Amino acid sequence: MKKIILSGITATILLLILTSSNLSDNGRAGATGSPGEVDCTNCHNSFAINSGGGSINFSSGSMINFEYEPGQTYNLSVTVARTSNGLFGVGIEALFANGDNAGTLNITDPASTQIKSRLVGAINRRNVVHQLNGGASNDSKTFNFSWTAPAAGTGPVTFYYAGVAANGGGTSVGDYVYKSSQVLTEKVCQVPGMPQSITGMTTLCVNSVQTYSVPPDANASSYIWTLPSGWTGSSNSNSITVTAGNMGGMISVTPENSCGSGQAQNLMINVNPSPVLNINASSNNDTLFATGGITYQWYLDNVLIPAATDSFYIPSQNGSYLVTGTDLNGCDGQSDPFAFTLTHIRDKAAFASLEIYPNPVSNWLMIRSGMQPYTNLLVIRNAEGKILFEGKPDAGRLDVSGFISGVYFVEINSGSQKHIRKFLVWK
Repeated sequence: MKKIILSGITATILLLILTSSNLSDNGRAGATGSPGEVDCTNCHNSFAINSGGGSINFSSGSMINFEYEPGQTYNLSVTVARTSNGLFGVGIEALFANGDNAGTLNITDPASTQIKSRLVGAINRRNVVHQLNGGASNDSKTFNFSWTAPAAGTGPVTFYYAGVAANGGGTSVGDYVYKSSQVLTEKVCQVPGMPQSITGMTTLCVNSVQTYSVPPDANASSYIWTLPSGWTGSSNSNSITVTAGNMGGMISVTPENSCGSGQAQNLMINVNPSPVLNINASSNNDTLFATGGITYQWYLDNVLIPAATDSFYIPSQNGSYLVTGTDLNGCDGQSDPFAFTLTHIRDKAAFASLEIYPNPVSNWLMIRSGMQPYTNLLVIRNAEGKILFEGKPDAGRLDVSGFISGVYFVEINSGSQKHIRKFLVWK
């Protein structure tokens, strides 16, 4: 019956391959060739170690650049190969430089491998070794296992591994032995630095949709965004799209990775409220005036009225009117619906010959009806519907030199008829 002896040394993996033909023995610990140990040629000594065209290889799985993260568990493997051989054995150790066990070796394929230990000096070294007949395979055998890395600050770990490619002769004669080692370095855990400045609008309107971002950091795996109260939006990347709430406040972003969280970057945001738009009817209930904005759009029964973009509107039918608009901050608002009922019929043709000039005007506004100066009663209102003049113009002239620059309206009534003309005062 053939036997394979496995042994373990400094923080590494020991690999031992079973000798012989029928794998009649379980693997043995303490023969990886690590410091203080022999290797498999102690028994299987027909040929020089690492000769005969075979090989032994260590695979680090998902581990990058043979750098381990403290406390993480990795799926690893050792493959022993030699063409024409059909029986393999293995021994694997993981050791620190002082010979102590490094991390924890775990069995993931109990049909092929097991844990055995051997006392080397004062250290009871743990090995992954083959099971009885666990290495039976043509030309090569891969022994899978896992390893849980040690705690942070413990430094490099060496995996020692040795294997036997048995010839099937039933003795240790004619077997080939392969061994090697692999050093794993501890990945230095570094939290991300504070992100660069957050880009995005700092003064905005309530309920507006905004995007904020910071330049990506290669050392950050994700980001935590914190928004002012009442805002909505979520993201774990370096960019976030949000809907602003009623109040401003601080937006902050914190980069993080498996090592922890970096310092937050902050941006103060001011939120402007929506304008309060109101609709009022003229005293004789034939004109609607909007206030609270600088641009307007009128609607009737929730349907847009084409070209109705003044601060006033002369209804021609009953219905529910509302107005939308923007203020000086560019924020949008909407009035409450205003129920309007006609109280008389207008005859626009009666005022077809009415002239108002010059327009724009700075001092004297001339008003004519046909070829004659207009001297009947009229009303002048500003853009908010406030009456600034009510009376008869002197010889068809009206002094507007005291008016500030802006939009004004001439309102003329005659019985059931009413007409409004817009003019601009420009200083």
